Order: sequence, then C-alpha cells, then structure tokens
Amino acid sequence: MRSFIGLAELYERQHIPDLAIGQYEQAMKLDANNTLVHAKLAGLYLRTRRYNESAKEWLQVIRIDSNYADAYYQIGNLYFLAKQYSNASNFATRYVKLRPNDIYGQWLLARALTEAGQYQQALRALQAVSSNDSLKALSQLLLARSYFYSKEYPKALDIYKAAPTLGPKDLSYYGDVLIVSGDTAVASNS
Repeated sequence: MRSFIGLAELYERQHIPDLAIGQYEQAMKLDANNTLVHAKLAGLYLRTRRYNESAKEWLQVIRIDSNYADAYYQIGNLYFLAKQYSNASNFATRYVKLRPNDIYGQWLLARALTEAGQYQQALRALQAVSSNDSLKALSQLLLARSYFYSKEYPKALDIYKAAPTLGPKDLSYYGDVLIVSGDTAVASNS
C-alpha cells in the first residue's frame, strides 16, 4: 500500500492528478478504512474541482473516524461554497467542538451561521474571530448585525460608528440601531 501512496504523491508533485487519483484508489482497494488515503484523495478531488467526489471521501473519513476534525472543516467549507449554509454550520459546529482554538474554523462557523440568518448563534464565533487581527475587519459588520439581532444595540452602534463604509443593508441596520438608541436626528440623516 505504501508504494501506491508514494507513487500517488509523486504524481501529485508532478501535477498529474488523474494518475495520482488512480494510485490512491489502488491503495484504498488494499485498505478501505485507511483515513489517510481517503483524506489525500478528498484533498486531491478538491484541488481538481471535483467537489462531489471530495465531499464523498470526506464523509467516508468521518464514517471511519468520527473525530477526524479536518473532515468536518472541509465538508463545512464545501457546503458553504455551495451556499448550503445550514449544512455548513452543522459541520463547522462539529469542527469547532473538536478544535475550539482554530480561528479559521470559528470564521467558517460565523459566516455559515450569519448567512443562514442565525445571528445570535453566531455571536460566540464572531467574538472569537474579531479578536484576530487578520480577520477583525472582515468580521466586524457580521458582528454588528449579530448584536443587532440579539438586541445588543449599544455594541452594534459602536461598530457601525467606527465602520469606514457601510452597504445598504448595514446602513438600514445602523439607522434602526440609532432610532432604538433614541438618536433620531442622526438616524434621519443616515
């Protein structure tokens, strides 16, 4: 089996994905429960834009080892890309339970939950992400929306006031937050 995996890795380095896939498939025939082979094959399918096959392999990894965290992240990401946000949030939630300190898992969870309209549930993940310098700017408006839906208007107002630009949706939320906060003069001008 090791020779099939080695040859597959060689083909991958040479950018010959079809031959690499064939070698991984041969390795799976020898050991159908090898999570490493399924994970490598899933990753290769993803890189070659064969998303359904990638998801199928990641799901097989989970069937073999329910604690294989990366599989949950990858499946969640595939669902997110397919705009199936509820499914994405389910897998991202499982990933975050297995790897609670992974900021990118928190970011996937936060985006999936907000896109699914589950702003209150997204608060914890958004707060974790907002403390990360590289993701702070991206997460701020989602965090403001989550505060808005959670009726934490002062927190939402602070973020909206500091935002350099707001799109139509966030301008509407900002106006609503201003009205709820009693600042109707500024709300009528925004």
